[in-house]
Amino acid sequence: MEVMGKWITDKTIELVGFEDDILIGTIINMLQEGDGGKKIQLYLTGFMEKGSAPFMVELWGLLVDAMSSPSWNPLPVH
Repeated sequence: MEVMGKWITDKTIELVGFEDDILIGTIINMLQEGDGGKKIQLYLTGFMEKGSAPFMVELWGLLVDAMSSPSWNPLPVH
């Protein structure tokens, strides 16, 4: 999730134009809580407008790649 958090931060800044810690934190929290992509995209539309769909396509691709990695561990590390 650390790597995904960095990507989410960088991509959000790119699309929104500034660092929005609340938005970034909400995206990460929604992913960690298992919210579906459609719900996340609907939430993001108010902030990213037309950029929300491409953001989600790219994010989902990265998540699928991560899950197919042999080192993927779905359990949170404490």
